[in-house]
Amino acid sequence: TMLTADVRITGHVVVPCDRCLEDCRIPIDFEGRLLVKFSDEPREYDGEVLWLLPGEDEVDLSQYIYESIVLSLPYQRVHPEGECDPEMLKRFRIVSDEEFSAIENRAEEHGVPEGEWAKLAALREQMEADEAAENGDGTE
Repeated sequence: TMLTADVRITGHVVVPCDRCLEDCRIPIDFEGRLLVKFSDEPREYDGEVLWLLPGEDEVDLSQYIYESIVLSLPYQRVHPEGECDPEMLKRFRIVSDEEFSAIENRAEEHGVPEGEWAKLAALREQMEADEAAENGDGTE
């Protein structure tokens, strides 16, 4: 014996914006099918089939609904163009290819940790130097 549950989830979810960290409403529109099967041996939900013991008379769909909503969210969760917090956007700085190459070279010269950490350390150093130059006082 098997049950089939056709599920439709519509609405929105409020999550932090990946760009400005303010609350962002993301629309959700999910359609899916969940199979519910019965077995004398307890089995774990595997993402496709929910197993119940023959005597059970309730189906807990909470895990299925949660996973469906999370998987419906876009990879990048951001406000529509122009709706991000302008104060937060002022803190961003675009790094050109030339600047990035210079940062990588500086990281190699200073013998900082290898890999991505070296790039981050060099980027931080560059940003601190830029900030000091903007202040005009040579301090950080």
